[in-house]
Amino acid sequence: MQGEISRPRVQLPGVSARWSEPPAQLSPSLEAKFGLEIEIPSVDVSAVGGGDALRRGVILLDRPHWKLECDDNGGGRHDLEFVTNPLASEDDVRAAVREITALTAAIRARALAGDMTVQLKDVVSDAKVDAALQLNDPRMPGRLQATYGVGLDHVGMLIDELLPKKQAEGIYENTRTVADFYAARTGEPLPPKACSFIQLISMYLTRAQAKLPADGTVHIFFRMMARSDFCAAFSKLLSPHEQEALRTLLVPLKDSPTRVPMMMEALHMSDPDQLVFAKPYNLADRNPNHRQAGPTIKDWLTSIIEGRQEGPLQKDLLSPPVGYPLHSGDLSTDYGMGAMGVDERNGLILFEIRGAPYRPRHVTMNGQLARAADNELGHAGRHNPALKTSKRGPVTSAKYDALRGAEEAYAGLRNSAQTIEARAERLDTAGWKYMGRYFETQLTMLTKARTAISARSQSSWAPRLSQTMDELQKAAHEVLQRGNDGKLQDLVAKLEPFKLALAQYEDVLWKAGARRK
Repeated sequence: MQGEISRPRVQLPGVSARWSEPPAQLSPSLEAKFGLEIEIPSVDVSAVGGGDALRRGVILLDRPHWKLECDDNGGGRHDLEFVTNPLASEDDVRAAVREITALTAAIRARALAGDMTVQLKDVVSDAKVDAALQLNDPRMPGRLQATYGVGLDHVGMLIDELLPKKQAEGIYENTRTVADFYAARTGEPLPPKACSFIQLISMYLTRAQAKLPADGTVHIFFRMMARSDFCAAFSKLLSPHEQEALRTLLVPLKDSPTRVPMMMEALHMSDPDQLVFAKPYNLADRNPNHRQAGPTIKDWLTSIIEGRQEGPLQKDLLSPPVGYPLHSGDLSTDYGMGAMGVDERNGLILFEIRGAPYRPRHVTMNGQLARAADNELGHAGRHNPALKTSKRGPVTSAKYDALRGAEEAYAGLRNSAQTIEARAERLDTAGWKYMGRYFETQLTMLTKARTAISARSQSSWAPRLSQTMDELQKAAHEVLQRGNDGKLQDLVAKLEPFKLALAQYEDVLWKAGARRK
């Protein structure tokens, strides 16, 4: 229609849109591939010339395999986020990562040559928005999230990979308890896929009942978050027999004396008003004055079978959680939890892997990102045989691990330098007592990393890196010694050569990581 404003449609990682019109009720099916999201919180993004043109999801740069988007970093600030398109092959994933690392290297080089501020269109002329980028860390460390499909029969494997052993064992014990209770009540065993579905529900309840700080959005509770909604998983991935078994477990009988579903009864959850979440969570606008309690467990379980009875699509009460706008089918605006359907053809639920013990907290945006992406793809390939990848399972790299320790040491020492510098004018003995303890811990990490790099002495990049580590250790010891001797003015004087050694170390560390082999 003339004059109508069309919204850019954001292609979410791990999903290729091969459906046409959505079904009348259930979320449309999808093809679960592999995707990465890489948020760069250390890069502040603003519109050139001011204005409020930026918002979460605005596409700054568009490429065949990936997009560069603007993300909300809280407090009215924005940062960068790379989002790959759904990718099915190792070659495509590696091509996307090569292009992303080439762009970040170009941004870094221009920033280091100036005042650490870069206009995106000076780096790539076809940028859709002329954004100004302020680099607060020349490494531009990225936070990874991977998205890929997992079958119900692999949910237990995913739990083992991602959750602490004690927590995983508790989930399995709850699942066995529910299965045994069902068998005792009905006289027949709980079907295997229905059992896996109960396992998934148990994982959600276990994570949601954690006493985590809820200062962010509700997804912080989940390391493995279903981007597929539970209604679609129930309706499209289970046989009629399996569905009937789950209906018996999740929907309370109208004349039930306990007033709770059989699953809750099995787990001794007798209160029909017990909430899914142990603590309230924030709305998507992160307004600290508006906290959401979320649904009751009873209502959520029932909604998995019957839907939430609102909105254009049949969704459960965590798709999205209460307080967020209802899903409309527009994936550029729908909130992440349960925004999509399932991969019906391959029998997969789409999961966003938000946290993993094998994943570093931050990844440097050079060759280290390529090695981390290989590992994420290997884990995804273990669960989805349709992905074209040469390795299925963890992908190890001795260089990656050695440099990871060196990068963590850099981050800690850089943080120390910034803290000391910020407090230099009011630094006293009591303040140094705490800062010095942290500083010494980071220096110990550097020494440990230096040992790991020494073991790689035959590698072409290792000798120069070892040398700069030695120089940094010497400069750091000068700062530490002055502080421990109570010579705080001398400490401040030694801070400048320490910062110079730190910058040299960062440069050599970046170049070492940039080399693919």
